[in-house]
Amino acid sequence: MMMETGIRIRAALKATLIHTSISIAVSASVAILVFGVWYPFPYRDLMGGFQLVGLIIAIDAVCGPFLTLLLYSPYKRRATLIFDLSVVGLLQLAALLYGLYIIAQARPVALVFEVDRFVVVSAAQVVGRVERQLTAINQVSWWGPKTLSVREPRNTQERINSLELSLQGVEPSALSTWWQPYESSLDSIQKRMKPLRNLYENRGNPDQTKIMTSLKELGLLLDLVYYLPLVTQKSLESCIVLLDRQGKILGFTFVNGFDD
Repeated sequence: MMMETGIRIRAALKATLIHTSISIAVSASVAILVFGVWYPFPYRDLMGGFQLVGLIIAIDAVCGPFLTLLLYSPYKRRATLIFDLSVVGLLQLAALLYGLYIIAQARPVALVFEVDRFVVVSAAQVVGRVERQLTAINQVSWWGPKTLSVREPRNTQERINSLELSLQGVEPSALSTWWQPYESSLDSIQKRMKPLRNLYENRGNPDQTKIMTSLKELGLLLDLVYYLPLVTQKSLESCIVLLDRQGKILGFTFVNGFDD
């Protein structure tokens, strides 16, 4: 009996090791997709990408192999063993696909300049993406967030509709039919952006340290950089966008961009 138990444990450990190796490879592929394509810096921090991927890895690379460890036995009939492992695999696959669906819905698809700030828009927030007349600018991307801006209302009715949607929590930045090239709003951006030195001098440590660290990493000088706040659905004051004199985006810094 003890010998049979020992044999079962060794066989189960071997099967679990193989299952774990496959699960780690799948989890690594998911991480590459999420962090390399869907959630590049700084969106992985702003949009909770780390937590979402961590949950998938916990399910895929831990729970699946653990079930294999519990169920695998060389003494089971072949048909029973195949059935047990198939159920584990299907459960694991279903959890993985559901996790990927959640991550895909939460992924940032656009960094949009709106009035006096930048807004990160997730796939789930976008309104109007099912309309047929969308151009390449207005389509939701699967290859990382696009940098865009919001156009002005074309007529009184659009303005009224926009106000009604805002009361429902839908801002113009989420209206894909209102998206336009980033360059179309450079004049407005240059009027709204503020010297980074002003923010630096109005803050103490640790914000000053964060600002100088970002400038050093990007090779930028404080007096040549401007900024605008960046907001997401989850946070209104966690990040700023660094800009040059022409309004070109240079980078990001995790400090509150609004006046205290």
